Amino acid sequence: MTKENLKVVSIIFGKQPSSYVRAITREKVAHQFSVNWVTIDLEADLFVSRVFRTFKYSRSFLRLCLIPLNLFRNTQKLRNADVIYVIKFPPLWFSLIVKYFCKVVIYDYDDPMWLKQFVGERKFKRHLECYGGFTCDNELQLSKGREHNRNGLVIEGIVPIFDRNTPKKQKKIRIIWIGSRSTQMYLRSIRQALLQVIDSNDFVSFTFLGVARADIAIDNSRVSYIENYDEAQMQKELRRADIGLFPLLDDELSSARGVHKMNIYFASGIPVIASPSLLINTGLEPGSNGYICESIDEWHDALMSLIADESLLMEMKKRIQTEHDGMARNYDSTQKLVNFFRENIEQAKDK
Repeated sequence: MTKENLKVVSIIFGKQPSSYVRAITREKVAHQFSVNWVTIDLEADLFVSRVFRTFKYSRSFLRLCLIPLNLFRNTQKLRNADVIYVIKFPPLWFSLIVKYFCKVVIYDYDDPMWLKQFVGERKFKRHLECYGGFTCDNELQLSKGREHNRNGLVIEGIVPIFDRNTPKKQKKIRIIWIGSRSTQMYLRSIRQALLQVIDSNDFVSFTFLGVARADIAIDNSRVSYIENYDEAQMQKELRRADIGLFPLLDDELSSARGVHKMNIYFASGIPVIASPSLLINTGLEPGSNGYICESIDEWHDALMSLIADESLLMEMKKRIQTEHDGMARNYDSTQKLVNFFRENIEQAKDK
């Protein structure tokens, strides 16, 4: 195998739209390194779970006919791969089967999967022992993963590349939150502050990506809920946004999460208001590119300081657009990942 013909198949498990956006963006950047990278979304491609759902819920003859076609198509992709990159958390039986197709299978996670909220310590251990190596978002996740698999790597999360708008004065302020049904508790934790802001400012609107109205229960015409979104939808909403929200809770789950969402906000050129954590504290400079808040009052005051002071908001936007280069971040991160793949391929040859 030469450097010109590395073939990577990334497989996504789970229903989080942000995971798919992340994988597709990585795929686009990887092509710059002469990597033939394709992504399989098992939910969308009828590859595993929908085989069973089709029989149970659908009478569509067309969908039934598509099952063997998609199985064959995706099986061929796996057979031709030099590296299989598994994202999120697949069933253990799939982890064992996929090794039949390829010698190098790498697992990627960006959440503290060892906690009970996800799969628990026992399953996490069995999965990591099954793979040839793993990648994760931060040093805490790396340390935990290396308890079960020494071949790990920290890589920065990929961010979408934006055609940024030039900061300018405007009459309306748009505030955005990116998440999913599994992270809605973070948004709910600052619900009172958001209610206070929207009730007292008729020129402020909110957009929540990844949740439904019933999840957050803020019923206002200036609050938009987009439960399912793709890369184009996310970029469209971020280009319209002025402030990004990144609330967390004071628990082990929050402390082990990466700061991928914060980097997405910065890549789009907007300031971030976030909860404190070790990782956030190293990347967010209060008063320069956002604010760090703990109490509801602090969240309210931080939002109001940017809403009420248009000059401050514009100054932050200009500084962020100057200092945060999403393209360079993606390039360096993907190059590091591709090198990791090649190292594992060489090690597999020696075995």
